[in-house]
Amino acid sequence: MAFGFPAYYRITRPLIGSRQAAREAALSAFEKLGWNYMERPDGGFQVDIGVNLLSWGERFTISLHEPTTITIESKCILVTQCLDWGKNKANVKQFLAHFEAIENRASLKYPIEPTYLDENQKTPVERIIETEHH
Repeated sequence: MAFGFPAYYRITRPLIGSRQAAREAALSAFEKLGWNYMERPDGGFQVDIGVNLLSWGERFTISLHEPTTITIESKCILVTQCLDWGKNKANVKQFLAHFEAIENRASLKYPIEPTYLDENQKTPVERIIETEHH
């Protein structure tokens, strides 16, 4: 149970695959959960979860950071709500249960691209060796 103004629960963790794999997994998880999402200008997502017995509603957000990190947060919409009775953590855990299963499959389709390779798929060491032999 979180305590704060407003109460929230947040995790940041590495992605298994690329940002594209995470996007695909998030969209699929939203669909399975029946959550209507909005895409944010920064490439993340937002879901407003309605009033329930434990809170006046929550704002659920996903932020995808470069190169391969995701932040998932659920925060009470009512700024003065300081207790969430575990609802925000439950939102994040519920999302992750669907997201992680799909992320594993999507990462095979969209693997992380190595950032150190050039357009010819050569490493820095291979480029130096090639330069020295010419």
